[in-house]
Amino acid sequence: MEQLPPAAHPSATRVLATPAILKRVLELLCRDRADLWACCRVSTLWRDMAHPLIVQRLDVPFRAGDIPLHWFKALDRYHPNRVRTLRLYDNDIQTIYLGAGPTGDSLELRSWRADAEKTEFAEDQVDPRLKEVNDTLTCITNADATTKIELLFGIMSSRQLGKVLVHHPVVLRNISSIFVVCDFVRDVDHPNVRFERVARQNEEGFPVWLEDLTTLLQEICVAQRGRRRLKEVRIETPAIVNITIKPAELDDVKTLFALLPDFLEVFSLHASERQIKPAGIKAVLALQFSKLRSFTFRWKWPEAAEAGVMALSAWLDDFLVRHPQIEALHIETGDEILDLKQTFPHLMSLTLSKTTAHTLGSFLRRHPGLKSVHVQKLETPADFDAWMTEWKSLPNITSWRIHHRILSKLLSYGAPINMASTRVRRLGEWTSPAAYMGPAFPTVTFLALNIDGEGLSSVLVQLGSAFHCARYPNLCELHLTVKVAESFSEVWRPEDAAECLQKVFLGLESAIKLRALSLNLWPSRALPKDSRLNEMALSLPPALEYLEWRASRWGETDTYRVLKEEWRNGRWNRRFLRHTSRSHISAVSGESTVWLDPARPVLDHTCNPPILSHFIPT
Repeated sequence: MEQLPPAAHPSATRVLATPAILKRVLELLCRDRADLWACCRVSTLWRDMAHPLIVQRLDVPFRAGDIPLHWFKALDRYHPNRVRTLRLYDNDIQTIYLGAGPTGDSLELRSWRADAEKTEFAEDQVDPRLKEVNDTLTCITNADATTKIELLFGIMSSRQLGKVLVHHPVVLRNISSIFVVCDFVRDVDHPNVRFERVARQNEEGFPVWLEDLTTLLQEICVAQRGRRRLKEVRIETPAIVNITIKPAELDDVKTLFALLPDFLEVFSLHASERQIKPAGIKAVLALQFSKLRSFTFRWKWPEAAEAGVMALSAWLDDFLVRHPQIEALHIETGDEILDLKQTFPHLMSLTLSKTTAHTLGSFLRRHPGLKSVHVQKLETPADFDAWMTEWKSLPNITSWRIHHRILSKLLSYGAPINMASTRVRRLGEWTSPAAYMGPAFPTVTFLALNIDGEGLSSVLVQLGSAFHCARYPNLCELHLTVKVAESFSEVWRPEDAAECLQKVFLGLESAIKLRALSLNLWPSRALPKDSRLNEMALSLPPALEYLEWRASRWGETDTYRVLKEEWRNGRWNRRFLRHTSRSHISAVSGESTVWLDPARPVLDHTCNPPILSHFIPT
């Protein structure tokens, strides 16, 4: 047994000086590495205990300007065999992805190159910053053989990344997740083709966009032969508005997706009909995965032809019949309505673009284990109130994202909803007495509102009453989006954005339990530097811990941690914001190595009270 400190020491000091107990206490803090870094400053013992927890999961961004090699150069000090999950992500694509997101049909991107205007250089020339990527990956070879590696890339394309990864077989062998966002061929890959000319002359187009991704995936499969490490593949490529890409041919689609392993657990495909033709989609939906747990499909038929819509529905039905083990199902196919006659014994999450009330009700009754339901468009019957009363028998669904009229009815009926998400034209549609039918909703801990018909100045003056603790006594997390730009000069400067944030904070003073806040207020710019921001003496909501500020129009997303300074007498002197990494929004679950939804809340609302749902890095 370990030797305990002398009994003369205070009891708390003796307990925390016992390594086994201290390690357990620090493990409870490891979801937020800002707290672990603070623990490192307490003593040598605390630092030795906290450092392994900090580095067991590393998030390393590839920025357009530089790559922070200090993360990897420090591995020798922190022992590389302690790294369990290593995430390499394209910071530029993640910033734009979080801001606009591939939830629409188009997205405008910028070049990853610092000298994007320069297009005249040798065909075999590689972006000079890829040498830094190579140096970073060289450090990874010192990591333990069991380290799981996740990749998120897009603006830095698969062609460029493949040129580097081919020289690092250790990295290829350990890749467990690939998330490809807008992976199109850049000018750095094919310098002889200019964007402007391609945009005007569709017949020139880029080379087939799947070829380079296929080559990269082939390298990974060869390196992992027999290891069964790759568990997740997400390909999300909405149409790019500033370039034109040739549609992928059927043979190219078959070649790429035939490489996906049978044991794949997470598969996501989001493509424009201009990128993958119907024959290619049919080939994709003919695949079968023995261990598939999560399936996401976003694609719609190029033309509103009834025969085509029926064909797509049949292909999806066949795919779902072959995969009854699915736990999360997300299908968005435009205005098509699926039959949904299948039964999934383990289904917990459902997302549909459109369905009828009858179809959805029948499906929900067959799946009592469902926890989350998201329906973009729901066709309701004439006897709406009578139909809604049937949903009282669905007590297990705690997360709803649906039309505000239906959501407000569910809340008024006393449905035990923890997470509520909806879209409204005006904030008054959600906060009016007619919409609520009751004084308070104590079960709601997460609320996401998307307001697309009312200006920012009008919304700001309503915040105090809309989210008052008397109405939401247990609200812990709020996501608020306002997408009506009254004036582009309204919050043009960073200082204006900070003043807008101050108005939000003042309006939410009565939300006494609010711990996490995400704001997407068009057309706001990014906030100023931390020093300038905190000089403005922001009046923070009393319980706020995490802030996310999205400047979507500018492709910028920033996250902040609320820190506290303590007086010697034990009272808080002040609370201030500190900018942190934004990688936590698309973090990888340490248990399942599955990418989390970019819109996923910071807090886990299945717990009471809610706790952090995943690591928040510093």
